[in-house]
Amino acid sequence: MQVIEEARRQEEAIFEKKTTSYQTITEAVQEALQILDGVMSGEAAFPQLVKHTNGLLKTAIKVGASHHFSPILNAMAQLATATEDDDTALFEKIRDMLTSLGERVQEQYFAESEEEEAAIAAYTEDKARLEETIASLEDQFNQLNNEVVELDKCIVTQQGIVSASTAKRDRNQKLYDDAVELCAAVEEEYVMSSDSRKNELKLLAMIRERVEERFAEIEAGVRDNLESE
Repeated sequence: MQVIEEARRQEEAIFEKKTTSYQTITEAVQEALQILDGVMSGEAAFPQLVKHTNGLLKTAIKVGASHHFSPILNAMAQLATATEDDDTALFEKIRDMLTSLGERVQEQYFAESEEEEAAIAAYTEDKARLEETIASLEDQFNQLNNEVVELDKCIVTQQGIVSASTAKRDRNQKLYDDAVELCAAVEEEYVMSSDSRKNELKLLAMIRERVEERFAEIEAGVRDNLESE
């Protein structure tokens, strides 16, 4: 947008400068015709016309109209060296050329004015289209931004779910580890208890064996005593 606006400002500035130059040329042509009439009537000097025409040429160069001056300058050169009999014809020739110059300058100005109007219309159309495009892009951006906001909310929610699941997993893992540790302790205690029980049984078996042996000895002693009596 800034590019086409800057280009339009530059084109407008150029056209305004040319417009000023065209107006200056038009006014200068009318003044030249008045000076020409003064030279013909003796109220003005020919060098005054030459000087004015040279200034007019400088202005015409700014708008690319200098090529129209070649015939006028040639006719003025002829007028400077012409006899009195040729003066009237040359004056009329110069008048026609100046009048034609004014008309051609006006035609050129009107043509460039039409081009300027067409450029303004094209600029207005391009600007409207760009503004519409920019508005559409801004609307799309806002929609995408809203979607991003919603996605951020979803991400926060999912992160909360993940955090809760992670905490639950860690808690379950701890319970599992504790259970495994407890089972290992119970198993160890069971093994130890089993070993103790086995040892106790062995001891009881040994005691029983000794008791039975003792009772056998006592019984044999009693039997011997009875028999000896």
